[in-house]
Amino acid sequence: MNLFVFLTVAVSAAAFTSAHAAAPNMREGLWEVTAQVEGPQASGVKPTTVQHCMTQNDLKNPQKIVPAGNGECEIRDHKVQGNVVSWSMICKGKAPLTGTGSITFGETTYTGNSTLTVTRGDRTEKMVVRYAGKYVGPCRK
Repeated sequence: MNLFVFLTVAVSAAAFTSAHAAAPNMREGLWEVTAQVEGPQASGVKPTTVQHCMTQNDLKNPQKIVPAGNGECEIRDHKVQGNVVSWSMICKGKAPLTGTGSITFGETTYTGNSTLTVTRGDRTEKMVVRYAGKYVGPCRK
């Protein structure tokens, strides 16, 4: 699993958890999410930013907004406590990873991070992915 896949997983997790937990408080519309990876293998990696339109139906059913990906990752232990959402993640494949994360959200912004441990052969590496989400405006047609 390469760094791009890490970012995809992280951004997907951010979208999944924030939409699931924030249905009453999160604003419908276009959201921009930026993920920054930090760790030994992330030197020089630039932040990744994606935009995603979230409708009221998406906010009620987050499975509709999570990219299917390659089916190697599973979100577990999803918890909501006030405006904080937390989860754990397990990914299988050539470079399996485990991780935990949390997001603190509001109506028009959120911040969070995931701590990931990836196994590559006989090496184990730790990474942190930091996210920042912000409401951009109405969804584009």
